Amino acid sequence: MAKRLQIIILCLLLITIVSGCSDKADTEEEETAIPVMVAKAVEGSLGGENKLIGTIEARTDVTIIPEVTGRLKEILVKEGDWVEEGTPLARLDQEIYQHQIDQASAGLLSARENTQSNIARAQTGVEQARQQYQKASEALAELQNRYDQGENVTEENIKQARDQAELAALSLQDAEKSLHAANEAGAAQVRQAQTSYELAQRDLGNTMIKAPVSGRIVSLTPSIGDMVSPQLGFGRIVDSKELDVTFSITEAQLSMVKEGQNLTVAIGSLGKEVEGKVLLVTSATNPQTRTFTVKIAITNEEDLIKPGMMAEIALEDPQELKGVVIPTEALKEEDGKKLVYVVQENRASLREVEVIDSSTLKTVVKSGVKAGELVVFRGQYELEDQALVRFQIKEGE
Repeated sequence: MAKRLQIIILCLLLITIVSGCSDKADTEEEETAIPVMVAKAVEGSLGGENKLIGTIEARTDVTIIPEVTGRLKEILVKEGDWVEEGTPLARLDQEIYQHQIDQASAGLLSARENTQSNIARAQTGVEQARQQYQKASEALAELQNRYDQGENVTEENIKQARDQAELAALSLQDAEKSLHAANEAGAAQVRQAQTSYELAQRDLGNTMIKAPVSGRIVSLTPSIGDMVSPQLGFGRIVDSKELDVTFSITEAQLSMVKEGQNLTVAIGSLGKEVEGKVLLVTSATNPQTRTFTVKIAITNEEDLIKPGMMAEIALEDPQELKGVVIPTEALKEEDGKKLVYVVQENRASLREVEVIDSSTLKTVVKSGVKAGELVVFRGQYELEDQALVRFQIKEGE
């Protein structure tokens, strides 16, 4: 009986042990991995918040304006041609301007001839007046000598001779004034005629439309036979070798940009980066946008960059706080502490971090996370410390 009892107790113990082992195995089998999204922590700052989008513009974009009105007779270039400053582009009908040259030339010749004639006439008048004055002066001197010698000459004779001499002197003065006036008037007439002739020559020369600057012909408006004038543009020249990128910055970003500063300009549509130099930072804000305008000069030696394209720059704030950057949504707060989950070997480790800078999307931490570690930013509220996880890395990491 006692032996049977011992066998029964031994069987019960065996059953209890086997049952316990089975429960433990079942518990281990029941732990499942929690799905989470992670992002790789990187060294840096919130500088990405200072990325700006601007527009590329040609520094030289000139409308070709004819200097004179006329009918277009010949076009010497086509759209897309590169031209140097002063290159002939088109020719207008010159007939009316040649006629003006002929008229102006005749007018100049007539002015010169009239001036010479008037001066010669005035010079003759001066010579005649001088001779009359000389005769009157000699007659007065002779009478005065005879009077002094006691000859039959009265004081009345002396007075009359003196009056004649004075009148002759006045006539000489008038003649000399007339000569001076003839010289002045003639010179003015010739100058006016000369100016008219030079203007006519200039207008004739301006019937050849020339490139005002070096650049590429991007448009030609009229056709042969059309009337063109200074009021109607003939076309446009753009020099795309020297380009400017125009950005708008806020007052807070003003300290990050200085004239002469070198900046990297990214042209997304080309997948290309070029170096640029800040040409201008306006000293006054746009009253509508309350922003400042920045112009950055870039070169376009390969002629791949086109005016109108968009460009991007990233401004670096010298006062930015640098550390390890993680997604802001990765943070959770407990008892006033900032916490994150870091995944290592498929386990989520809860760590306390020290935040030194933060924005809506990104947070910079000083300690608690190292660059390169994987930080949970989605699904963390389902976790506990050392929880088993199945993670997916954020796209682009």
